[in-house]
Amino acid sequence: MNLKGLTPGMLVTLGENNIKKLEEFADLASDELTGAYDEIKGERIRIDGLLEDFALSKNEADDLIMKAREIVYK
Repeated sequence: MNLKGLTPGMLVTLGENNIKKLEEFADLASDELTGAYDEIKGERIRIDGLLEDFALSKNEADDLIMKAREIVYK
């Protein structure tokens, strides 16, 4: 992927998680990158984000995903 804003470390992490094409990245949601909380059977649990270790904000994750979508779905 040659998407401005993704670092080599981020690309390695994405590849390790089988996100290897720009189309696959464009299909993600920001919560999948940054992490989130969900409630399952009444219990609040933490869902780890793929790029959580890179301290991306939700807005930064949204921007990266939208840039990818502009390229893929043009």
